[in-house]
Order: sequence, then structure tokens, then C-alpha cells
Amino acid sequence: MKRKIFDLLDFYTDKGLDLKASAPLSTDRIRRLTMEKIHAKRKPLRRGVLFAAIVAALLAAAVSANVLVTPILRDYYADSAGYRQSVTGAGQSGTKGGWTLTLTDCVADDYNLRAGLELTAPAGTVLNAKKGHHFEIREMKFPGADQFYGAWHMERVKDENLPENTLRYIFTATFDPETNNSGIDGRQVRLKFGNLYHLDEWDKKIYDCREKWTFPVTIQLSPDIIRLEPDLPVTTLGVEAMITKVVVSPFGAYVYIEGDSLKYHHEWVPKNAPDGYYGCVEYQEIVLRLLDGTEVPLTGGMAGSGCGGGERAFPEPAFLHLFRRADTLIDMKAVESISVCGAEIPLR
Repeated sequence: MKRKIFDLLDFYTDKGLDLKASAPLSTDRIRRLTMEKIHAKRKPLRRGVLFAAIVAALLAAAVSANVLVTPILRDYYADSAGYRQSVTGAGQSGTKGGWTLTLTDCVADDYNLRAGLELTAPAGTVLNAKKGHHFEIREMKFPGADQFYGAWHMERVKDENLPENTLRYIFTATFDPETNNSGIDGRQVRLKFGNLYHLDEWDKKIYDCREKWTFPVTIQLSPDIIRLEPDLPVTTLGVEAMITKVVVSPFGAYVYIEGDSLKYHHEWVPKNAPDGYYGCVEYQEIVLRLLDGTEVPLTGGMAGSGCGGGERAFPEPAFLHLFRRADTLIDMKAVESISVCGAEIPLR
């Protein structure tokens, strides 16, 4: 049975991201879900007349590409080289009922998309609910995809210098690579947000705004992303297997390990993962080495990690998919090599 790790799905947090720090965007906890649960939560996207009609109606709303709002992610990543190598999609803004939502900028790689959002309410509106303000609708869809699975969450950016009628958010999405066979480079994704609300002291949902916005974003991936198929032996989970694929981007690294030696690994791997399940993909050490000799341990979010072939009752190819993210976006011009469980792979 395949297993998959994702960050908390559709979960809002109100931790107050510090714009001056390059802290990881992933949540502190991870939830492990089987693919069946992921599929149950994320229904496949299917072609249909109704879907096309809805999309057409949404795109009929006024959306302007001339946005003067400061790019949120550019500020968050201090306009770093990693940001400039990852940025994709021009700013867009739409005004409905006096409320304006601006998609300021996006960054992306093969498996991730982050977007900065700024919401401005009509003059005189005060958005300072004790428990925060949250979008009930936050969706990501690839038009024309028969099915495309993923997970996403939002975090609010606190900035004391913002007007009382303005809120900022960072939307983070992770794509499921097993249903992303065609890739996302050059494809359009439609991001939808709406129904802003807050909770009162009894946790009753109070709507601030029921407007909805949809932004079409064409993803153009950085040519600096490194994709390799090294077929390099590596020892993990006490057996020797093969590193068959490595992707290194400003977000971090994605490593695929395969081999018959990994079959039925749940029979010997202990249940020592943070959630009490088998610790198949949590403890492999992955380190990036830079040209100046600096070592960058990749210990950030593991969303997208998973395994297959661990159960004798579910015969299938055995693999480990290890996703590791950095604390900030990495300058791809500065990377030299990557170490996976002690196996060194040159990147130059």
C-alpha cells in the first residue's frame, strides 16, 4: 500500500510570518495520509460542460494585470537569487463589491507553488478579529486535467504597518508527483479564493465578505532547476537500493529511491515516525553542498514524501520518495553537490 505525507491540508494558521526572516513556510506538524485518503479529500478534476461554464463565468470578472502592490514573496525572501530564479506569473488584481484581492507574485518548481495575496476591504473596514480572518474557499485547479491531486494551506502575514482594512497571506500548494506525469511547466493553474470569514468567541463563523476571485497563472519553471537520473547505489533502511531520480530546485530536493530490496520494508522498519507510523521516509539525511563549502541540511517540510511496496499484502514496485525543503529559497548558481544518505551526487 502506498503511503504519502502531506502538510496539514487546507489548514489555516495565524502565526504571523515575519517578513524580515526567511523562515520555512511549512507547518510544524505533518499528517500522514494514504493515497486513498488523499483521493477522498481531493476529488479528481474532470472535464465537463458545467466545469467549463463555471470557469468562463469566473474569468468574466474584472481582473487587471497592472498591480502596484508590493510583491509579498519578494519581500519575504528579501529579493534573493533563489526568489528571482523561482518567480513566475505576473501580478493580478480584481475588485468586487469594494473588496480588492491582489495576487502579487508566485514562486514554483516541479512540485510546489506559493502565491502572495493581499486583500483590501472598503475604506473604514477594520479587519482585526481576535481569531484572524480566513478564506473559506482556497482552491487550485489545472483546467483540462482529468485528475490532479495535491494539497494546500494558507498562512497570514502579519505586518503592523498595514492599514486596518488590509490583510496579507501566503498560499502554499504541493503537487502529488504520482499524478503529475505530464508536469506543470508551461501549464495554466487557476487559483480561487473567496468567502472571507472570522470566528466569534463561540467559534461561530461570521462572514466578512462573500466575494470570490479566480486568477489564471501560467507556470514557467526556472531553467536552473537540476534534474538527474544517477542510478547510484545507496544504503537506506538497512538495505542497498538505487537512487533513480534527483531534482534540486530553489525549494529543496526530491529524491527517488527504488529497488526490490525495499519490498515489504514495513516488516522491519520500526513505527517511529512522528505520527506513530513506520519511519520509512523521515530520517534519511539529505544535505546540499555549496560552491563555497557551506553545507545546507534540508530539514524543512516533507510534504510529498511517501513509499510503496512496504506491505506484503499489496504487491507493487518498492520505492521511497524523499522530499526535503530548505528554510529559504536556494540560489541554484551556488550549489555544487547533494549528499543522500552519504552517497554524493555532483550537480555541476
